[in-house]
Amino acid sequence: METRDLISLAQNIIHKVHIQNYHGANLLFRSLLAELGSCYQEEVANNPELSEVMSMLLQALENMDFVLVADLLEDGLIPYLQALLQIDEAVVQGRYCLEMGSKGYYTLKAMDVGVYLHSNTNPVIEARELIEECYDPGYEEYVVWGLGLGYHVDQLWQISRKSIKIKVFEEDEQVIRIAKQIGILKDIPETNLQLICDVDGRGFASELAQGNKGILMHLASIRKCVNKDLKDALQRFFTSWNSGVHFKTELAVNFRKNQNHCQHVVDQIESQIRGKEVILVAGGPSVDSKLEYLKEMQGKKIIFAATTILRKLLQENIHPDYVVVMDSQTRTYGHMAGIENIAIPLICDSTAYWEFAANNLGVNYIAYQKGYEASEQKASEGNCRTYDTGGSVTTLMLDIVLQLGAKEVAFIGADFAYPGGVTHAKNTMDRKVQSTDKLEQVESVSGDMVYTDGLMSGYRQWIERKIEEYPKVTFLNMSDCGAKIKGTKWVGLS
Repeated sequence: METRDLISLAQNIIHKVHIQNYHGANLLFRSLLAELGSCYQEEVANNPELSEVMSMLLQALENMDFVLVADLLEDGLIPYLQALLQIDEAVVQGRYCLEMGSKGYYTLKAMDVGVYLHSNTNPVIEARELIEECYDPGYEEYVVWGLGLGYHVDQLWQISRKSIKIKVFEEDEQVIRIAKQIGILKDIPETNLQLICDVDGRGFASELAQGNKGILMHLASIRKCVNKDLKDALQRFFTSWNSGVHFKTELAVNFRKNQNHCQHVVDQIESQIRGKEVILVAGGPSVDSKLEYLKEMQGKKIIFAATTILRKLLQENIHPDYVVVMDSQTRTYGHMAGIENIAIPLICDSTAYWEFAANNLGVNYIAYQKGYEASEQKASEGNCRTYDTGGSVTTLMLDIVLQLGAKEVAFIGADFAYPGGVTHAKNTMDRKVQSTDKLEQVESVSGDMVYTDGLMSGYRQWIERKIEEYPKVTFLNMSDCGAKIKGTKWVGLS
C-alpha cells in the first residue's frame, strides 16, 4: 500500500471515530497496523518519536479508547507519513496543471479559467464529505458528470460498499487520460466503472432520460467546460440537482405537511382554465408598467400570480384568481406573512414551504411535480397529473395552465433579465440592484440588448421549448423591458 493510501486509511479511521462507528474504526485500524508493520518496521525502530506514537496507539487500542486513537493518528502518524511524500513539481499538460498539495495529494487546475478541480489541501476528505451528503443507497447505478482526478468517484465507490455501477461523463478526453495516469480509480473493476468522453452532453442527457439512477454532479468540472452551451445547461441542471440534495429534509417535511393543509389538487380547476385567456404575473421589473392593465383585466381574464408579487398587487387593489408558490425555503414565507387573511386560492407545489398552505385562509390546491419520487407516487395513487416545475414559479405556472387547457397565455413581469441591473419590481421583498459587470446580454423585446445571466436564460429557454409543444395556444409577452421570448407575440405598453 502506498503512503498516500495509508494516509487515506488513517483519515478514514478518524472519520469513523468522529461518527461513533467504533466497530468500523477498529477493523480499519487493525488493517493500518498490519500495513505499517510490513512496510515501516525499520522507520519505527529508528525513529523514537514514531516508535512512541505506535506504542501509544497500541495502548489506546487495548483500552478501546478510540477518541485517543483518532487524536494520535491526526497529530502523530499522519504528519509523519506526509513528511515521507515527495512533493513533485507542478506538471503542465495542455490546458491543465497537475499539482501536488501540501498533504501529498494531487490536484488539477484548469489554467485557462483558473479553476481547481479538487482541494489543494485534502481532496479525499473533500470528496468524502460530498458523497456522504449526496449518496442514496437506493440506487444500483450512478451517473456522474465530471471526472477530475476521480476522488469523488472513488469515494462514491467506497461509500456504496463497492456495490454499484458508475458511469462518468467528462467533456475533455485529456482529463480522462490524466486521471488514468494518476490512478486514483485503479481499484474499481472495469465491470463497475465506465469513463465516457461526452463533448456536447448528449450522452449524459440520454443516460438521465432512462431514469431510476443516482446522479452526482461535480461543479468544478462544470465550471471548466469549454462548450458554453453545455456549460450553461449543466449549471442549470446542477442548480436543480443541488437543491434536491441539500434540501431533502426540508422537501420531505414540506411534502408531508402540505398533504394535510391542501384540500384539493390543482387538476380540479381545469374547468376554470380550459379555453380561457390567462395572465401569468411574475416578479420582474416590468410589472410596474402593467398595474392599470391588470386592474382592468380582473374578472375578464384568469390571473395567476407568484407569491413574490402578491403583496404589491394587493396594495394596488389587484386580486389574482390564483396565487402560486414553489420555493421550499423558509425565508420566502415573507412574501405572504401578515396578509394571510386575504384568502386568495393558493396553488402549492407539493414541496413548497409548508406554512404558505398552513396559514392561508383561502382554498389550497396542491400541484404534484415531476421528478420528486414521493410526489409522483402520490399523484399516481390519486390518478392526478404531474407538472414540470422548470426550476421557477413562472415555469411551473406555465405548465399548469397549459396542461389545464388555456387557449391564450400572457406573460407579465416574466422579464428573464435585469434591466439596468434591477432584479424585481418595486416594493417587493426580493428587489435589488446588482452590478452588471459579470452579466451577459441578450436581445430584448424592443430589439435592443438587456442584461441577464445563465439562470434566467435557462428559464427563458425552458419556456421557449414548452411553447413549441403547444402550437395551438397563443402566447403574449407583455414585458416592456425584458428579454425576447421566442414563440411569443410582443405586446408593448399600449
